[in-house]
Amino acid sequence: MIESQRKTINTEAARIGFAGDKQAVYKQLVATLVETGRDGEAFSYAERGKARALIDMLAYKEDIRMKDDDTGRAKNLLIEMSKAEIKTLMASSSDIEPQTNSEADKIRGITMNARQDIAQADPEFASLITVTPPDVATLQSLLPAGETLVEYYGFDDDLFVFVVDKDGVQGLKLDAAGLAQEVMSFRTGLLSPPEAARGINVTAKSTSARQDLKKAGLALYKRLFTPIESMVKNGNLTIVPHGTLHYLPFNALFTGQEYFMARYHLRVLPSAGVMQFLQAKHEQPAGNLLAIGNPDLGDPKLDLPGAEEEARAIAGKIAESRLFTRAQATETTVKNLSGQYRYLHLATHGTFDAAHPLSSGLYMAKDGTNDGILSVGELYELSIPADLVTLSACETGLGKIANGDDVVGFTRGFLYAGTSSIVSSLWKVDDQATSILMQNFYDNLQKENKREALREAQLHVMNTYNADPYYWAAFQLTGAVQ
Repeated sequence: MIESQRKTINTEAARIGFAGDKQAVYKQLVATLVETGRDGEAFSYAERGKARALIDMLAYKEDIRMKDDDTGRAKNLLIEMSKAEIKTLMASSSDIEPQTNSEADKIRGITMNARQDIAQADPEFASLITVTPPDVATLQSLLPAGETLVEYYGFDDDLFVFVVDKDGVQGLKLDAAGLAQEVMSFRTGLLSPPEAARGINVTAKSTSARQDLKKAGLALYKRLFTPIESMVKNGNLTIVPHGTLHYLPFNALFTGQEYFMARYHLRVLPSAGVMQFLQAKHEQPAGNLLAIGNPDLGDPKLDLPGAEEEARAIAGKIAESRLFTRAQATETTVKNLSGQYRYLHLATHGTFDAAHPLSSGLYMAKDGTNDGILSVGELYELSIPADLVTLSACETGLGKIANGDDVVGFTRGFLYAGTSSIVSSLWKVDDQATSILMQNFYDNLQKENKREALREAQLHVMNTYNADPYYWAAFQLTGAVQ
């Protein structure tokens, strides 16, 4: 019943609120299934609960691009399904004569057939308009060899974790009392860079603060990971966060001996279900790199000279590259050229609108065609089949935390646009550290997969620039590893 109410909600805020109000049902289902040892079903319902808010938010967005649908078949089916749903809702209101059973059955049949046909015509588009129970066995088969997926799901003081590999699914309930405050406190401490790196004399107080940060990272590690440590059979790890955990840089946690990054090779996904849609690139585009750096935003306070230097350096390293800066770094350029390059590097500011998540966007130079903000909503209309998009901007991995699929940010939008992988940041990092990390990352890409290339670049910053996690832990890989 909850999953059938999409068309009854008229505003984006109400759709998100509706999903949030009903998340207690999903939570209770997950809790009951875990308690009774039905971990696979519990994992499936956790995925369904996360998907709900994203679907409700996109329900009235009519310009979502349908892939490989030149005939418009999926679009026509969506219109047919919507008409049938609206007719059902009108007939159920008090001032309309009730339907006969045969009429109701006919409309239900139209709706069901349309959903099935849409799923066949465009499975990923179907995932954005209806909640479909994920096939757990299929998700297991999509995990790379030797990979373990760790998915968190929960609200308030109730948190569940699922450990998924090719052999099975195991679920546990964790102690989450005060977790949100603990995560945000850790993040706040992390975002205060060490005084020594800013040319300030180190004091006993500042040294103690960084030691306290390690203790906080250890406490979070013990709470979130120690209970499942024995279930993780190797170092290759996929983490699917939930709620406040989207703001947590797992790589900066402390195991008691080392940082999380030194022990595990990490990637992040917005949900386990997106593994079905990560696209393998069979044809290489003509160009290698499209770089956008320091767009002219009409305000000197918003200039990013370090980002421009970074973009120039990276473009200089890679053959068949094109670089656009200042007034030439327009939204129109990105929209027109992004489909022609293997790598897309965007070094610019980002804006985040918690009340209207689809309006969050990346700032670029405006022109007569576009307003200069590449919004999350627009990403669902575009085709960007890049092998990698790097978002070297402030907090590009974040978005609105809702009660369903949580961060409806740039990463999910780029994945839907056809991008295989995204590197994004959880906070605005020191310009020099970012430039070193990014240049090293692109060097590593010539010989490593994307996860290893990023990890080695982070280790390089740690070992040669500054060991404090503020400087290297912000960046994370979302999407395909290869």
